[in-house]
Amino acid sequence: MELPKLAYFHKYIRIIFRAAVRSVDPKVLVRKNVRIVDKELGFKVGSFEGPVYRVKHNIYICGFGKAVAPMAAQLQELFRPHVEKGVISVPSGFTEFSEKLEKRRWLPEHPIEVIEGAAGNIPDENSLEASGKIVKLIKGLSENDILFVLISGGGSALCPMPKPPLTLSEKRQIIQHLSKAGATIQELNKVRIRLSALKGGKLLKHTKAQVISLILSDIVGDPLDLIASGPTVESRISSTDAIEVLEKYDFKISETLRGVIETEPDDRVCSSFSNHLIGSNRVALDAAKLSAKSYGFHTIVATDRLTGEAREVAKKIVKIVDGDCSGLGLSAAVEEELRSLPKDTPICVLFGGETTVTVTGEGKGGRNLEMALAAGMALEEQQKDVVFLSGGTDGIDGPTDVAGAIVDQTYVKFKRQKGFDPLEYLNNNDSYTFFHPPDLKPTAEEFYAILKTGHTGTNVMDVQALMFLTDA
Repeated sequence: MELPKLAYFHKYIRIIFRAAVRSVDPKVLVRKNVRIVDKELGFKVGSFEGPVYRVKHNIYICGFGKAVAPMAAQLQELFRPHVEKGVISVPSGFTEFSEKLEKRRWLPEHPIEVIEGAAGNIPDENSLEASGKIVKLIKGLSENDILFVLISGGGSALCPMPKPPLTLSEKRQIIQHLSKAGATIQELNKVRIRLSALKGGKLLKHTKAQVISLILSDIVGDPLDLIASGPTVESRISSTDAIEVLEKYDFKISETLRGVIETEPDDRVCSSFSNHLIGSNRVALDAAKLSAKSYGFHTIVATDRLTGEAREVAKKIVKIVDGDCSGLGLSAAVEEELRSLPKDTPICVLFGGETTVTVTGEGKGGRNLEMALAAGMALEEQQKDVVFLSGGTDGIDGPTDVAGAIVDQTYVKFKRQKGFDPLEYLNNNDSYTFFHPPDLKPTAEEFYAILKTGHTGTNVMDVQALMFLTDA
């Protein structure tokens, strides 16, 4: 360790985070999971133990989500000129910011149509139009055609298609009522599936093609039925399940709505289908672990299911430095490993998942910035050299232009000396301003605390890293 410990940790914690993000680049994931196996462009998918798919001007592509454009672009590179047609539904503004960032490689070309919609992650007429075009495309396919269905976070709002006679506006009102009343994602999903002509595996009922779904997860635990509400994952949700949710949250059920919920879908008609989880938080953490080990760190992946209030979770994570790993819901095996660390060794403990922030203030920030601020405060009296990073793999933490932040045991003291009260900023949910004062030129310390990557084109939730040196 030639550099001073803190400088060493600061250098490599950034490198390790970048390795995590690179590993879940949508184009990289498609290349890893779709493999050409012969000179006739026969290919296999996923574990490569399944069938060989035969290519002859019979590739079609549809998709919905924040990361599906680069996935489609990579498939186009692999199978050109055999891609006949495609339609993908992406968030409003995606094309503009891709071009602004000079990320044209994220965008597929003709004959794949890119439709933007769901501004503010709310289903709208544009995303409804995209869904209609997708259904029109896939209905015309035969059992000799291969349909790639690309799915990532944000896909649920980008593939709305209410069962008639329900309108999009009516469906939106139902979901908004449930959300405001405190319904869980699982409860919302039960209702969405029974109201939708696509979700809950019903996309499979619109096409005879061979369906291959490539899925990028942004949900803790990677439940395929919840990612974009599972358009290619056949659902066991019953009409009774959905009605119970509506009644629980006091939504008045009209006879028309009851009829929509109780209408059973047609049988699946596709000739074959397979779902492949190609990217997840675990993939990112595994890449981070490999990177950390290559630089000499004893590395432990603590969990890829980190949840809870960001500021409280941060306090618990930094206690690991002093041998306390309680309160994080870690497995017994991981807790034992953390209690048995080798002496006089650089340690890197990795976490992944998605915490939450209860907003009571009026400031600007996100869960990663808030976690870093809380961690910095908890480390203020720490005598050891410790560095903590929290960053979003999408590169954007809440309504900010940064992925997160990096702190050590000296940072909050440094900010106090400059007149910043960390508790005041934390209580006002103003972590962004604490790290990035808008009216002041950042010092070197402030510059290196900010984790700024720009939009990454992917999203598998967040990554945290804790680095320290064990006692001799």
